[in-house]
Amino acid sequence: MNILYIGGFKLPDKNAAAHRVLSNAKILRDLGSKVYLVGQTDDLDVNSESLVTEDSGEENIHMFSSPYPKGMVNWFKYITDISQIKKYVKKYNIDCIILYNYPSYSTYRLLPFLRKNDIKIYADCTEWYGKSSGNFIKKIVKDFDTWFRMERINFKLDGVICISTYLENYYKNTNTILVPPLVDVEENKWKEVNNVSQENNQPITFVYAGQLGGEKDRLVKVIEILLELKNKHNYHFIFKIVGMTKSTYLKYYDLKELDNSIKFYGRLSHIETLKEVKKSDFVLFFREKNRVNMAGFPTKFVEAITCGIPILTNNTSDLHVYLKEDVNGYFVGETNESLSEKFKKILDLDKNKIHNLKSNILEKNPFDYRLYYNDFENILK
Repeated sequence: MNILYIGGFKLPDKNAAAHRVLSNAKILRDLGSKVYLVGQTDDLDVNSESLVTEDSGEENIHMFSSPYPKGMVNWFKYITDISQIKKYVKKYNIDCIILYNYPSYSTYRLLPFLRKNDIKIYADCTEWYGKSSGNFIKKIVKDFDTWFRMERINFKLDGVICISTYLENYYKNTNTILVPPLVDVEENKWKEVNNVSQENNQPITFVYAGQLGGEKDRLVKVIEILLELKNKHNYHFIFKIVGMTKSTYLKYYDLKELDNSIKFYGRLSHIETLKEVKKSDFVLFFREKNRVNMAGFPTKFVEAITCGIPILTNNTSDLHVYLKEDVNGYFVGETNESLSEKFKKILDLDKNKIHNLKSNILEKNPFDYRLYYNDFENILK
């Protein structure tokens, strides 16, 4: 079977979507298919109709990037035009298409062509966007696109690959499988071990990696609580923030200085970020409890588990399925009092306990893509 997997992912590894589709592509490849990934790049002229060939390093997985649409004209073309997909179908003799959060109207226009040519079509559904902002016309178009895709178009396809139980339940009357973000545990970036010191006289190390979006207020609150615990009880810790510089942080929050327990690393590559995660005791992140986050699944969680590092987070999406309190991490509360209580408990842990948490994580990785062969076989029947 020849499969076209197309959407807004940035190959080969420039966003979380690219990591997801490559793992899924490895499953499809291992099941005997030839997979063509077509993502998007900022490095091509928006009017170019040619594709950039990316190096996948994988047999029977071919990567290409098309221009990222910029400006109203190109965006309108992207959400309505299907001529390029038709070209890919003919050029690569495609039997099956998987659309990654693809524009709904393009999908709607594509359906008659695919049915006529007996080509199956599936959605890889990883998000349910909330109300958009910005230009009034663009807001209307984007919100309609979300509604039409999620509440109408996806039900007309041959199946939906859902990233969360929330989405799986929503599409329960269709052909669905539940597939969280997956990894290839045999890749060198996961196998390289570089854990933090296990000596009890060394401070506990936390790491936050990512752009400060909706998490920023909670992150500031955690920093304040940790510094308060340090001043009151003489706790020692290191809190590493990857994705923002110290000067930006101080300017953003109108601060003159910050305790030297808080370390800033600025923007790092994916590989460099993973190295910092592995040199930590806990990965820390938060997500707001809303439909967007309940429908999605945090890649940060999967990466922390695969690195063998315990997680501190709040309970959203399907995290309760994988995070077991005092086994591979801790759920933290919403209020200042509950946050303070939980972080005091964690700062009181000795290094042997933290080592046990890491050992528990490394026993079995539930996100290894090889565990999902049967699921993909079932949906592609």
